[in-house]
Amino acid sequence: MDTPETSVADVAVAVDSLWVLLGASMVFFMQAGFAMLEAGSVSIKNTKNILIKNIGDSAMGAIGWWLFGNGLAFGKDSGGFLGTTGFALKDESMFGTTSGDFVSLSYANWIFQWAFAASATTIVSGAMAERATFGAYVLHSFLITSFIYPIVAHWAWSDGGWASARLADDDDLLFGCGVTDFAGSGVVHMTGGMAALMGIFILGPRVGRFNEDGSSNTMPQQSAVLQ
Repeated sequence: MDTPETSVADVAVAVDSLWVLLGASMVFFMQAGFAMLEAGSVSIKNTKNILIKNIGDSAMGAIGWWLFGNGLAFGKDSGGFLGTTGFALKDESMFGTTSGDFVSLSYANWIFQWAFAASATTIVSGAMAERATFGAYVLHSFLITSFIYPIVAHWAWSDGGWASARLADDDDLLFGCGVTDFAGSGVVHMTGGMAALMGIFILGPRVGRFNEDGSSNTMPQQSAVLQ
């Protein structure tokens, strides 16, 4: 029979899980925001492609985060660089050790971090709009959520990451304080931004964007309202 202390602890975990899931849903709304921005910035003929990309990176990102991403980001630390456990949700924190273990918060955190990983991925979609094929973008979505973003997340957000502010030994803290990235301005947006920068550097400008003399042309856009 549960003691009052145990019941209160279970309620606390349930409330924490609900709050984290609410935060995850709000983060995931960034997908809708980026979809609207990008759909309004491209020509009408490319609207469907942009919207499918934003759906595809969430789906492919979930697979990548499940297989590799979560483990690399928040698994057992290895040298402060990456995690080595928890791949494909095979971790004690996800299924507990007894039938009474309350693991809802672990799953809520998994969803919350997947939403962040998907956000880092979709930043690239707008930068490479009208220049990348759907297949190439799906591959990018898998790679960034499986390997690139998770390693950066481990550096700053894992307790053992080399840049983390939560290292046990204060002498090891980066610049004496470590990195505190509360909402992902560096881990999420800088990672996505750098991936976008590399993408546009490789792909170059859209066809018809510049003339031979170097002057630029105004590209057709569907809707300033959506932007």
